[in-house]
Amino acid sequence: MPFKMSKTLFFISLAIFLASTLLHLIGGLGYEIFGYVKPITIIQLSGFASFALFLGFFRKAASRLDKVMLNALIVIAFMLVMGTLFEMLWSFGYWFSTYELEITLKGLPQSSEILDEVVYIPSSLNNRIVWNEETSLNTSAKLCTLSFMMSVYLLVFLRDVKHKI
Repeated sequence: MPFKMSKTLFFISLAIFLASTLLHLIGGLGYEIFGYVKPITIIQLSGFASFALFLGFFRKAASRLDKVMLNALIVIAFMLVMGTLFEMLWSFGYWFSTYELEITLKGLPQSSEILDEVVYIPSSLNNRIVWNEETSLNTSAKLCTLSFMMSVYLLVFLRDVKHKI
């Protein structure tokens, strides 16, 4: 893809990412754009597109790295994949187990609306972490999936650079 076009696509995806982040922050849990899609979904998609396009700007610079440095970056990328995979699995596991408990303990009917409204409330034992307020498990799962896919893409990007040098 020509550099000018990828630069334009990057700025478009970044603008969409920032606008949807603002809508997510001010819109609340139930807000949907045009009554159809939650801002967190657009954050997830445009965030990945922005990241992938941003990495593309560094392809030539990355190809000038020596093999030792590139191998070290690949190991770091594998560690990122491992860490973000755990967070993604934990997030989905927590989300669905909480959903099942809500149904079992409260006798609620099964519906996607109930699933979307489930929130994570950190225990008082976690008061030293920065992320110390309740958040939608839908948002948490989507952000964890975004970070996992970004780390996988980084790994693929670095492997591709390594094989071309």
